[in-house]
Amino acid sequence: MFRERLIDFYRKHNPACLDSIDDILKIFDGREEELFRVLEEKYADIHRGSQKLLSSSTLTNALLIGDNSSCGGSAQQSPYAENRTFNSKLDSQGRRDFGATKLAEQHSVYCSDANESTVLGCLKENGTYPRAKGRSILTDDAHNLYSLRKECDQLKTSNYALRCDVLVLQAENEALTRQRKDDEETMEKLRAHIDYHDKIEHALVGKVAASELRGKAVLSEDEFASIISASQDRLSNYYEEKISFMQMEINMFYKHAAERVKEKDAIITALKQLLSQC
Repeated sequence: MFRERLIDFYRKHNPACLDSIDDILKIFDGREEELFRVLEEKYADIHRGSQKLLSSSTLTNALLIGDNSSCGGSAQQSPYAENRTFNSKLDSQGRRDFGATKLAEQHSVYCSDANESTVLGCLKENGTYPRAKGRSILTDDAHNLYSLRKECDQLKTSNYALRCDVLVLQAENEALTRQRKDDEETMEKLRAHIDYHDKIEHALVGKVAASELRGKAVLSEDEFASIISASQDRLSNYYEEKISFMQMEINMFYKHAAERVKEKDAIITALKQLLSQC
């Protein structure tokens, strides 16, 4: 249910995130309602920001164009159509300004030539040549300007999509941060709860042990004597084992010491024989 709902949401608002639906659901496992709440808040902010951007762009276009009729009709057109109309008007105005600039530059170049009178005479006789050349230059520059504006529109679209992705990631990060904080608070509460119940458990164990001791009958003299005898037998066995082990170590030590004494006596005897021979 949540997967289909998330697919419909991303298909409507941001299709680029459709491939990450399984990862997002895995991150927000058990907290799907919080995910949808955060996404709806973020995309509502995006929608409000885009509406403000479009309204300010429409007002700017109306002020720049200065045409009241186009401003009235722009309310019925899409933002893309408004931008295209504004760009086409800027293109025509730019072409006129660019053509005048180019003709002025060519005129200054021709006037700065040493043969100014001859060139001016040729221009008067054949005035169509610089005009045709200027038109060719205007056409090429207008085409380049159109390509640059088209590329700028594509970059704006890509930038908007990337901003949407960033906002989604920020929303997910904020949700994870809040969830981590809630988990840490829950862990602290659980630790305090465990400590509290451990104390209760120890107290109950002490009470049970005391009640068991109080419930038992008093030991008889024979039972008490048997307990003492068993304890003495265990102590006797323990110390006998310790004494036998120590005796074995002492015997090994004396045996080793006796062998070393025999070796020492043999060495002394050999040295005495060598001295007597010398």
